Amino acid sequence: MEKIIESLLNSAHPEDVKNKFIVVYLKGSSNSNNLQKADWEQLCEYAYGLITKNTSRVHYVSGELILSQIAQLQTSIYMLYFNSDWIGQTLSNANNVPSYQQLRALIKIIKFKQEVASNSDDVKNDCQLLQSCANKYIGVVKSRIDWLQLFVYMFIDIPQSIPEDHGRLIEVLVYALAIPENDSLESYNEFVEQTVNLIESLWKKSTENIGITIREVFIRLSSNQTCSKSIVLLISKIPKSCTSIILPYVQKIPPNDINKFEVCIERMISMIPHQFADNIGCWIVELVKALEKSQDKTILIRIARANTARCFEYLLERNARNDALMVGEYLLLGAPDVFDLIISTFSKVLEKIAQEEDRVTLLELSKIAQCLMHRFPSGGYRYSQLSKTLKSLNLPDLKQDEISDILRKNTWFKGTNIAGGRKETMTKTPIYSSQITKKKGLQNLGNTCFMNSVLQALFNSMEFRNRILQAEISKTKTPTIYQLQICFACMMFSTKSYFSPSELLKTLPEWLNDGRQQDCHEFLKILFSRIEEESEKSKKSISEEISTTTDIPICPFGGKLENTIKCLTCGNKSKTEEEFHDLSLSLKVDASDNLSFSDLLSEFLSEEDLKGDNQYSCDKCGGLRDALKLTRIIIPPRYLILSLNRFEYNVEYGRRIKIMTHVPIQDSLLVVQAHDHDKSINGQINGKVNGITNENVNEIQYDLSAIVIHSGSSAEYGHYYTYAKDEDDDKWYNYNDSYVITSSLSRIISEGKDFKSDTPYLLFFKQKNINNHKLSEISPVLREEVEKKNNYNDAFGKSDFSTDGKKNDKDEENPLSGYDFFDFDKSVF
Repeated sequence: MEKIIESLLNSAHPEDVKNKFIVVYLKGSSNSNNLQKADWEQLCEYAYGLITKNTSRVHYVSGELILSQIAQLQTSIYMLYFNSDWIGQTLSNANNVPSYQQLRALIKIIKFKQEVASNSDDVKNDCQLLQSCANKYIGVVKSRIDWLQLFVYMFIDIPQSIPEDHGRLIEVLVYALAIPENDSLESYNEFVEQTVNLIESLWKKSTENIGITIREVFIRLSSNQTCSKSIVLLISKIPKSCTSIILPYVQKIPPNDINKFEVCIERMISMIPHQFADNIGCWIVELVKALEKSQDKTILIRIARANTARCFEYLLERNARNDALMVGEYLLLGAPDVFDLIISTFSKVLEKIAQEEDRVTLLELSKIAQCLMHRFPSGGYRYSQLSKTLKSLNLPDLKQDEISDILRKNTWFKGTNIAGGRKETMTKTPIYSSQITKKKGLQNLGNTCFMNSVLQALFNSMEFRNRILQAEISKTKTPTIYQLQICFACMMFSTKSYFSPSELLKTLPEWLNDGRQQDCHEFLKILFSRIEEESEKSKKSISEEISTTTDIPICPFGGKLENTIKCLTCGNKSKTEEEFHDLSLSLKVDASDNLSFSDLLSEFLSEEDLKGDNQYSCDKCGGLRDALKLTRIIIPPRYLILSLNRFEYNVEYGRRIKIMTHVPIQDSLLVVQAHDHDKSINGQINGKVNGITNENVNEIQYDLSAIVIHSGSSAEYGHYYTYAKDEDDDKWYNYNDSYVITSSLSRIISEGKDFKSDTPYLLFFKQKNINNHKLSEISPVLREEVEKKNNYNDAFGKSDFSTDGKKNDKDEENPLSGYDFFDFDKSVF
């Protein structure tokens, strides 16, 4: 019989034909009594072997089919052959843990026994053996999704095998749902659904298991590891009535760990568009409400800034709209300074939803818009388009008391001045603090903090700023430099509190202006490249004689590296020189916990062994050879920009991740300039420290001048802002899009310690004791452009402004367009 079945399995017949033949053949053999007991037992052994000794689907499916048929047709033989002693012996004979195929076979064998003799003591013993196996191994195979799938199917098919420790089981199952999707796993979606169903069945056994589930979900969502969005199905199944346990849960979390919920909330918001994300919005809102009751509310500010725009994007998706609206409304009405982030897209969202005739959502969005325009009345012209859209849609106006009531119930910071935000009293005249700054911010055009943060750092690099302002340019031939010149001029002389860089953005690649968050370092490179291209074109069109690179505005950031590779076989040396405008430093450095910028730069300049797969192709030897590579700075820039490689593509997770390595802020940096690289590399091989001797180096002292910070724990989203030191007044300022507040280096260092997800990304250092490129008279054309932006005829007419950007003493205090800027002290929260 086995030979007949084996021939059938190896044939080209379809799988369903093979299965039908097996059923008919076995039923016929049983009815005719052609087979003896020994034949059936041998067939049992053969079927068991098909499952345990083969990996192909056709073999193990056929093995399971044969066993199920024998259990039904020859029950007594089946029960006796696969008795409980045999099951126990098979499990005990396995080394450490039974093989995957063995356990799969045993689960099916016991399942079929249960179907034909569920009340027998033998079956009860079998279930106890499987339960013991699960108790012992469920934690061991925690990270093996295929094994977890097998255990889940076992628990569903044989509920008696479920471990007694339900809490431990829930922990493992939630962990399994959080593991990134595995394309190699058969029926992954079915596994997710079965796992969620199993967890739901455990809730029915004890309501305490619901609390355990919520705890484990938060742990997984707050983890630094990538989390699969499949976990959203489980969240959608948790009864909404259980949200009441969130507050006491959060209150038990130590203050130092509260920031972990930032990652959790960001991930939950990213899951809103998921097809299974029913009611996830109420969980997000309840968690934010719980955090609102904590003493340190700065986490709420970061969450709102990083996620409000995304919620508005999700409003365009019908299946995500309810949850996106719930979360977006809570963040907008609660936070003090995120309305600016979505003003430019508010009208587009309203128009799109109006086309779908979703009147309920339109009314809710209208309510939000009216409340926020009332709360922040200084928006002026920025609200014009939104007001027109609301009017065109015939949406009703809210009464004054309705607006006040909504704001009173939803605003997080009643009567508190928040981080450069506006005064929370809506109708009173702004009272200006002694910490008001005349610095001008940049309007966020919708996820353009990547651009604003870089521009604000460059603006405070005085030599670069002055070169831009004095550049001889053309609106048509050098559009980027032209718009950057206007931007810098308005940041110096505008009568408004902020400037919109929209025209500058239009001169850059279109994909930078698609409404999505971009990488600020990549933006810096694109901007520098465009400035360099336009400068070269401009010089050629003016005079072929002007060709020195020092005339290019970006020259203060220009330096030169020398790379020397020495073949360790023949001693041949190859030298190349490389110009740079910034240095990208790896965070994967073998060092102590006290990592510094100096350590990262030393690693960049340290020797590199070229061997193995990275051997050097030596021209003299005519082949691949082991070699030593050294990189040295031979021309140091006047302004040194360091970029920390915070983001990388993770092959395992299939996405970019953020490297959270903490590097404390330092106010100065010592850079070694090498003069004679030959001596350096020879010294390196002879064992001298860093290959450098005092005779062939010069030490350059740099002072920190600006820092671009990335706020957030994910590479997929977050927020950029800048700290910069004014070279005129020697004070530090915090530039956060349109908001500018005073700061200090000690505060910056302190915040770097307290807020681990706010990490330095770009560092600007200025050479100590260098003379700045002086700014002479501003061109009449540029004056005229600033006058247009100001809409104020006398802005320059009576020498109200000096060329250093400071107002003359005789000028009266200029109002800040209704904005109230304050020195942000996080202790007030």
